[in-house]
Amino acid sequence: MPKISVIMPVYNSEQFLRMAVDSVLNQTFEDFELILVDDGSKDGSGAVCDEYAKKDLRVKVIHQENRGMCFSRNRAMDIACGEYIMFTDNDDECLPGFLSENYALAHQTNADMVKFGRAVETVKDGEHFNRQERNLEKRFYTREDLIQSFLQLREKDVFSPVWDGMYKTEIIRKHHIRFNEDLRFGEEDTIFCLDMCKVINSLATNSGVYYMHYFRIAHSASSKFNVKALEKHIISANKDLEVYRLFHFTDRQQGECIRQIVQKHLIPMLILFQHQNCDMTLKEKKLFINNLKSYEPFRFDLAITRGEDWRQMDKKTKLLANLFMHNRYNILLFLSGIYYKLKIA
Repeated sequence: MPKISVIMPVYNSEQFLRMAVDSVLNQTFEDFELILVDDGSKDGSGAVCDEYAKKDLRVKVIHQENRGMCFSRNRAMDIACGEYIMFTDNDDECLPGFLSENYALAHQTNADMVKFGRAVETVKDGEHFNRQERNLEKRFYTREDLIQSFLQLREKDVFSPVWDGMYKTEIIRKHHIRFNEDLRFGEEDTIFCLDMCKVINSLATNSGVYYMHYFRIAHSASSKFNVKALEKHIISANKDLEVYRLFHFTDRQQGECIRQIVQKHLIPMLILFQHQNCDMTLKEKKLFINNLKSYEPFRFDLAITRGEDWRQMDKKTKLLANLFMHNRYNILLFLSGIYYKLKIA
């Protein structure tokens, strides 16, 4: 049985696929399997997958009709034989130590989940720029430690992507943790990680940077707005609330919970309204924002404005939360437009 199962969904990535696969196969740690899921690719990606499987016994290939990344990951998890599971995208790179150093930490601590540093580079027209790294403190967290540190770790986006982590297969199967196959516009990684946080007894974080994610900017005119990109944040916010309640944050750290809901879900939704291809009218946008209050994560208690947590909240988040609570949607949308322009400037 291999120590690690590396799962890579593949879709129309012939241009980058060899780079991504080689970055796994060239790791010094050799006791792993690489599961490539060809998700109905229309280019030569499927043939490239088969080529690797013929020359390296560690490579397994699944060919299927196009079902999306979440279905592909779930299908690969069903056949994974490794003690731990890791994920990588078909146009990213695994850096040296991706397998060896993180498995060593997992084996040493018997952690249910390992998280590690990552780098993100923006790519436009073949040019690479704006590299950003996220490092973590090397540390072991018991269940109680995780509860105490969860909000700080969530703030650092430790539980957002899945490709900067290693997950114990036994835990995934015991608790039936799956990727939400209804999501195709993001947040599926966050929901997977939050589901893990609900059940794990230990977490280890590694200080090295072991994964390079490329944010590839397509021509903006071809990108489309989809209301499901808004709805994904409602689903993810509900998952955050589940964890907050499980860890009893809603009782003693309500202000911080509201701040994170605003920053991680409300603001991104407001910014999505600024998408150049968003065809929603002002009335429709205001109705959508108002309807958010029918979902528990967005039912902010006005009493929070009288507490110490509120006084310590940063001014931007406090302003937006206040406007939202008091139904000042015109100003809320106007300010989100300014924030959007500052973000892309």
